[in-house]
Amino acid sequence: MTNEYEVGGRLHGSRRVEGSGYPVRFPVVDLVEVGIGGGSVAWVDDALVLHVGPQSAEASPGPACYGKGGRLPTLTDASLVLGRLSPSFLLGGDLRLKPELAYGAVAELVAKPLRMDVIDGAVGVLRIAVAKIVEALRAATVEKGLDPRRMMLVAFGGAGPMFACEVAEQLEIERIIVPPAAGLLSSLGLLLAEPLHDSARTVLKDAGDVNPGELETIFRKMEGRAVGLLHKEGVKQRDVKYQRLLEMRYQGQSYELPVPLLERIVTGGVVRSAVRDFHRIHQTKYGYSQPGKPVEIVNVRSYCRGKPGTIARVMGGLAREEGLPKSRRVWSLDGHGIECRVLLRDTMRLGTKGKGPCVIEDYDSTLVIPPGARYVIDRNRSASIAI
Repeated sequence: MTNEYEVGGRLHGSRRVEGSGYPVRFPVVDLVEVGIGGGSVAWVDDALVLHVGPQSAEASPGPACYGKGGRLPTLTDASLVLGRLSPSFLLGGDLRLKPELAYGAVAELVAKPLRMDVIDGAVGVLRIAVAKIVEALRAATVEKGLDPRRMMLVAFGGAGPMFACEVAEQLEIERIIVPPAAGLLSSLGLLLAEPLHDSARTVLKDAGDVNPGELETIFRKMEGRAVGLLHKEGVKQRDVKYQRLLEMRYQGQSYELPVPLLERIVTGGVVRSAVRDFHRIHQTKYGYSQPGKPVEIVNVRSYCRGKPGTIARVMGGLAREEGLPKSRRVWSLDGHGIECRVLLRDTMRLGTKGKGPCVIEDYDSTLVIPPGARYVIDRNRSASIAI
């Protein structure tokens, strides 16, 4: 989470340009925008340098392979040329793609200006797209003091699983999770999001001078109000979960860091422990700390959460059409093509195991698994991949 966000701000690469938008001083999920999607246009500039995005073919007319009048090559077109997408199975077969249009667009506007063959041009498009995704993930982790090698990569969206393994390899992440209905994850998130009330109050006091009883009183008042609101929303008392934080900074700083409180009741010992945690968090985030400098408590904050929603298992009936190929040639980022098995996600039972190279197709996404990687369908029906 972050308390600093700008609406309508510009991006430089994957980084926000501070001061370019309208500041919102409210807790939001700390997102890093990638700016790469299936409709991102591949283009060559006057210096014969290949770019992908930020221009988009949008939903209409869309990529050239949609056959709706689009003539610009996109990431979707390049993926189709390289065998990563099925021309006949997107949306379970309801969206038919035209490989000849994708091939022609990549050949004319990417390969020809760069004097290379179509496959090499399409591979170049994929390399740039993956590099941009990796850059954004590094901005969200390494540049904030977090080590992606100790994390798990969750791939979602229609195209995310298609590039997840290459992204994980470059970040040295060893495990990938592709949830069921990966292409619908954002929509499902809206349906399943837990009710949450966030309360904050400014105190602006030196941590050494603060009265713990006063902080406890503030927390109880905020939580009482939040619980009342959750009750009106149908959340039972037993389903409410609490999280308390102190937002702290060194004296003279203009920004603060949230420090979670591990104990339920605020005491002098809890405040002193929070100060120690603040020094540690500051060291992790900014590379230095100043234990001898006074620490201020700027805000007290409380999150009160209700129980998340539930939804029936999302699985379609995607019986394989007669004549649908059970394997196809797929090209990797190194430019090599290899014959890959084509599997249907809907037919894979819990505990199904295997290894790449293969392509796992679902109604709303396509998962490409390279040679050497192993996968298993876990108890949550997610595809768990070990690189």
